[in-house]
Amino acid sequence: METNKKKKKTDDDDDDDDNGEKEEEKEKQCKRRLVQKKRRGNLPKCVTAILKQWLIDHHKHPYPTEEEKRALGLKTDLTLNQISNWFINARRRILPFILSQKK
Repeated sequence: METNKKKKKTDDDDDDDDNGEKEEEKEKQCKRRLVQKKRRGNLPKCVTAILKQWLIDHHKHPYPTEEEKRALGLKTDLTLNQISNWFINARRRILPFILSQKK
């Protein structure tokens, strides 16, 4: 003879379900953020050519003024922040090579 035993749901069981749902929601939110994040791309060659030329022309003092940054921004359609970051990186990565070629 079989007896149908049903497990009574307790408050503790509800907490487990809620925690599982919360974890699922957190995972979904995390995945959405990954999808929403923009991928960084390299700047177009014509833009880097303009910035490199400025760097070469000013290799003795490779620090553009705010006015020069604004002018470069108009030429390249980059923000001042993008231009500043490009020059920070270029002084570390490109400038040593340029200076070694000038010797």
